[in-house]
Amino acid sequence: MDDASRWSQLKPMEGPRWPIRCGHAFTAEDLARLREGLWPRSMDDRWAVHLEGDTLRCWLSWTGTCIYETRITVADDGTGVVAVLEALELLRERNPGRHRRRRIGAV
Repeated sequence: MDDASRWSQLKPMEGPRWPIRCGHAFTAEDLARLREGLWPRSMDDRWAVHLEGDTLRCWLSWTGTCIYETRITVADDGTGVVAVLEALELLRERNPGRHRRRRIGAV
């Protein structure tokens, strides 16, 4: 199966989302690699990651479930920044004592 076929089988995030402030910066080289995609090579690799347009998605490789999704703001020099990462709400529900919801912009 070629890479285009693999990526076309994975779906965007479905279900309630939990916003997480991020502020992560990517180099132009990072974004180029993410556009190529990171596909698991063995059963020990847990994630598939791909940047399509300005949307970065991360899936659990063994289920194909999209766990993280974000928009990357790309600058003229090819670098990019993520302000808010959205996580599948399911993560917070499974670990209620570990995660607290915060209003975006709250300190």
